[in-house]
Amino acid sequence: MDECGANLDAGEHPGTASSIRSTRAAISHVIAASERAGLETGALRAARDYTDRAVADGRGDEGFSLLTEYVEKRVG
Repeated sequence: MDECGANLDAGEHPGTASSIRSTRAAISHVIAASERAGLETGALRAARDYTDRAVADGRGDEGFSLLTEYVEKRVG
């Protein structure tokens, strides 16, 4: 958690532990499993939309903390 906070403060999002691309793949698998189980997937789809934007912007190799920038743009 401290490392994530430091990355956010520095505006750096190394994808050494997990990249946006891998996060997107994981979210997609959870969405598929949830749909098969009849569960709501709206929040998961919203999260995947942020990963889609990051990948489209050429930032798919960066870390998960990058998504905070996309949320801030949307909220701010």
